[in-house]
Amino acid sequence: MSLSPGRVSFVLHSGTSRYIPGRCKIHSRYGWVWAELLSRFVRAGTLGLPLMVAIIGGETHRFRPLVDLYRKAGEKAGHLPEQLKVGLHSLGYVANSTQEALDDYYPGYAETFTRIGKERGWPPVTRGHFDAQMAQGVHCSLVARRKWQRRYAGHSESLGGITRFYFPDG
Repeated sequence: MSLSPGRVSFVLHSGTSRYIPGRCKIHSRYGWVWAELLSRFVRAGTLGLPLMVAIIGGETHRFRPLVDLYRKAGEKAGHLPEQLKVGLHSLGYVANSTQEALDDYYPGYAETFTRIGKERGWPPVTRGHFDAQMAQGVHCSLVARRKWQRRYAGHSESLGGITRFYFPDG
């Protein structure tokens, strides 16, 4: 199992400082952050707690090694596979058509990620970049109602099965 830094989005960062909400600020490149992150997946599995994976950037399948780690830890601790529930929290929007979803969602997405990007040294979001990401199916589920079940099934398959999918309102 190979894990690369920067793949999991619930670590906030600035330069070489890393901040894990509710934990501590760490002045390290990646080792400590990843150790802490991995231990959280293992701990949830060991305790048999349900897991909600929040993805605000990246492709869903890249989170599979972390979900597998959770499930292995849970099984090793004696929990049945059906007790180890995984949910996905992701950006998304369902509209009458995929184009309508893209057009409705872009202004708020661009504003938010351009603001976040200033803090992290990223360039401003452009419509071309947004459209290219969405065409690749990267991290957002912006789809027509008739395509929603297929998109949900794709995310579920990428993570080895999920029991819940959550979109934030707004």
